[in-house]
Amino acid sequence: MEIGVRPVSAEGVAGKGNVTYLDAERPATIVISASKVNPGDKLTVSGENFPKDSEGSVTLHSKPVVLDAIATDVSGAFEKVVTIPKDTDQGDHQIIVKVNDLEVSTPLKVEQKSQSDQPQPKQSQSPDPSLQPKKHSWESKQPLARTGASIAASVAACLMLAALATAVIAASRKRRRM
Repeated sequence: MEIGVRPVSAEGVAGKGNVTYLDAERPATIVISASKVNPGDKLTVSGENFPKDSEGSVTLHSKPVVLDAIATDVSGAFEKVVTIPKDTDQGDHQIIVKVNDLEVSTPLKVEQKSQSDQPQPKQSQSPDPSLQPKKHSWESKQPLARTGASIAASVAACLMLAALATAVIAASRKRRRM
């Protein structure tokens, strides 16, 4: 079993982060429900391929703040809804999940202070849609994030390789007949 750290890219999730992995075939991964949040927002953090039946934590980094404890199931997966503290500074942060010695991170952008810290709009103004509570990922009308890789290039390369192999075999047989 190989142990190490490698950079990863999670398309449609939150960008690039680091994964510490136990097995190169099945790296531990985490997914967050939003890549941008406001202080006080709820965020769903889920993961898979972690050590089975183990306890760990979800931490917000810049100034490390443990958001909640987690427990993985028999398959090494978990899902936890955490709340971003209202006093979190605006800017780039990391969500880090640690289970035993395995640590996985993904970027998170905190956009603005909580509404209680902002001046309240006058009654006559229409509410800003960006200040509305965030919906859970399962309530969203948006399509699911794309996961995995596109196989079109791999299939095309395999077909080209098969055509080349067929041509070489045909040429070889033709030379033998002469």
